[in-house]
Amino acid sequence: MILNKKNIKILENIGLEISAESSCIYIWQKELDKIDGNYEKNWMEYPRLDLKRDGENYLLKKWDFTPGPGPGDFNLTFKNEVEVVDFIKSYFLGSNPYREKLKMYIDSKRKSYSIDDLESVFKNVIDSAFKKFAEKEIPIFDRGTYNKIPIEKWSIVHQEPENPTISTNWGYLNYELSDLRMKINNYEEFNSEDLQKVASLIMDLSINLKN
Repeated sequence: MILNKKNIKILENIGLEISAESSCIYIWQKELDKIDGNYEKNWMEYPRLDLKRDGENYLLKKWDFTPGPGPGDFNLTFKNEVEVVDFIKSYFLGSNPYREKLKMYIDSKRKSYSIDDLESVFKNVIDSAFKKFAEKEIPIFDRGTYNKIPIEKWSIVHQEPENPTISTNWGYLNYELSDLRMKINNYEEFNSEDLQKVASLIMDLSINLKN
């Protein structure tokens, strides 16, 4: 037996599925049995670990990329059962560098974003600004007047000519910021035009942070 019954029970109790063969144990999260038939999504979001013995050593492997190693792939050797079980627990439930690399790869392939993403991004923006400016006012210089491309003229899916002609409007950041403050004070929701003003504000902040 590759793992003793006590450690198998420990892994099962934290929500892992264990499939034992004569020379190998396969370990994965139970949710893998319930998700759709998208093979790539399955192995990326719910990876499977393979565990074997080589004499006194334990060989733990996750190798899904061909030829590999890809993000999060590994082929590790452990000297005892306690070490390998601790690693497996950290991989599925704790903080594990191999799992984090796989998660980063999954994130890089996403063609969408979530409310959590927005919250994290804007929190980081606030933290970065606070470190530099703290209680100080952030100035709006001459660059607060800028060329603004109306949203209806944005193009993200069609290839533009080499030197496209784009009509722009004047943007005045101090007035736009005043509009945003007024909406906040009146408990009004932002619309798409307001978010363009927010984007201009962040661009101005990026220049202030750079200087």
